[in-house]
Amino acid sequence: MKSCNVFAIRAGNTQNGKAMLKDVKKYFRKHEEIVNGIHNAPEKAEEYIRSWEGKLTKELFIKLFKVSAIFAGWGADKVPYLYQIAQSKFGKTFETTSKGEKCNGFVGGSGRPFVLTYLHSCMPDMKVQSSSELLQNVTRAILYATLFYKHSGGSVRVFEVKEKEVTKVYNRPVLEALFDHYDALIRHLSNSLFFLFKHCHYLHTRENNAKIEEKFRAQFEEEKYVGNVVVKLGKKFVVQLVHFENPIDALYEKLKSQDSQRKRTDRRTVPREIEGLPLVKVKTKLGQYPIWCAKLERELVRNLQERHHRL
Repeated sequence: MKSCNVFAIRAGNTQNGKAMLKDVKKYFRKHEEIVNGIHNAPEKAEEYIRSWEGKLTKELFIKLFKVSAIFAGWGADKVPYLYQIAQSKFGKTFETTSKGEKCNGFVGGSGRPFVLTYLHSCMPDMKVQSSSELLQNVTRAILYATLFYKHSGGSVRVFEVKEKEVTKVYNRPVLEALFDHYDALIRHLSNSLFFLFKHCHYLHTRENNAKIEEKFRAQFEEEKYVGNVVVKLGKKFVVQLVHFENPIDALYEKLKSQDSQRKRTDRRTVPREIEGLPLVKVKTKLGQYPIWCAKLERELVRNLQERHHRL
């Protein structure tokens, strides 16, 4: 049997996902045009579900969501197949997205709009001249989504899937990835600033970040605050990328001016990489604590990702 590569985009609880896969399995077995390896896709996906089942709390699966999955693989004639299965109020629908000499690409997941935004910016006709160009664009698109989608973070990983092998072609923490692709991404970050705050002042949790989000919206209403993404959890500092709808030049100058008027006692002992940055103070229910901010520059990105032992 030919090898089968599986992509699964799943939402909902375990039982809902298993019911979906059971119906998918029946469908594949009834259709002879779906050949060889692709038949094995539901079993492989079920193995994946079993691998994490029981590791997550029941609270995460209380609310049912729409379940969908995408399976991709190669048939006996080495023709790529791509099937998308979606669940709706009318039942499950099956769509053959691609079955020919070329396999059309697809983007799934909650970060899909961000990935497509970047791909359309660098590939208006969604065509490339080589596989290396495609991998580069996909890597940058995933990085773009990671920098703007608030539920992302961690690392950027890209795999090249072939008929008989899967190869990891890129694996970097977010800030290292930004440094690698700085020239390509910086034009998309003209309305963004780095904010850094100490772990000891505000423990980073999803709940606390929601409180910070609320305060940022109030404090930066004029600049039309959009959102923030945590791009690094260092030993001492949490590094956020904060996005605004309006250009940040005027805001940055205002913060610098406010900073220059503060007393020296307002300063804290910090690593030299950030000691000259403007200091923003945010008032929350938990008290007032300092946040350092900076414009995005190549050297600062280098320092933030290389000085992990100090930051």
